[in-house]
Amino acid sequence: ICSDKTGTLTQNRMTVQEIYAGGALVPIEALWPGNGSDGDLLASNRALEETLLAGLLCNDARPSQQEGLVGDPTETALLQAAETAGLDRQQALERHPRRDAIPFESEQQYMATLHGSDRILVKGSVEVVLARCSRQLNPSGQAEHLEGERIIAAVATMAGRGQRVLAFAIGRADGDPNQLQPSQIERGLDFLGLQGMLDPPRPEAIRAVAACQGAGIRVKMVTVDCARRNDVFARVAPAQKLALVQALQADGAVVAMTGDGVNDAPALKQAGIGIAMGKGGTEVAREAADMLLTDDNFATIEA
Repeated sequence: ICSDKTGTLTQNRMTVQEIYAGGALVPIEALWPGNGSDGDLLASNRALEETLLAGLLCNDARPSQQEGLVGDPTETALLQAAETAGLDRQQALERHPRRDAIPFESEQQYMATLHGSDRILVKGSVEVVLARCSRQLNPSGQAEHLEGERIIAAVATMAGRGQRVLAFAIGRADGDPNQLQPSQIERGLDFLGLQGMLDPPRPEAIRAVAACQGAGIRVKMVTVDCARRNDVFARVAPAQKLALVQALQADGAVVAMTGDGVNDAPALKQAGIGIAMGKGGTEVAREAADMLLTDDNFATIEA
């Protein structure tokens, strides 16, 4: 069984755990109100404040009176972290109104937004964002030499604690003040920081994976190089999902694959058992699938 991670194996309740900015790794608890240090931390580390602000502004989630925070769990976690530190979303948008955006796509692995007349904010996978950066923000808010090895070491520390790590960067637009082009963020960005998040596993998924393994079913988390040996595949594009199914089938396996997006349809169609998400899945994914997972829960696949 090749399964998505978020919401299927996990509870889909993402929360920021740590932030790396200005050379410091800060636990989110240090920013909680009432601990007496939150204002001091932001005042002494401008890179930390800018990282939180980027997570707030380069974001499509929004507050709702009826539902609390509405949007992708990763983005709601970023909003929560910024608000915990005392940043106000409405005030931030008034100071830095959004002019344009490049939405996140799994193929490009980043999202970018244009604010005011020339502020560009980028969030995405570490490898994609860091490759576009030539400098980094220091605690004083000044741009300095990029310390790539130190950043990668921080990523390894956070990932070693089970966190999903996103990188944030800032740039300046020099073209149309109301239009953002991918070419404007290909290089020359200033690295702001990292935010590491956790999404707790579903307790029933843990039991279900164990039951599958006991029944001789291997479970692979797809979130290639050797499909037979490896069980976790991160930053996988839809085309790679299809290649993974084909590689496993060529090895003689009967493959069940989960998916929810339009671009997941070829992999769902190719799989012996295509499984679409009933809650968050697209209509195209559902039509391509053999099974509809109405609760998006891995334990239901096992049952």
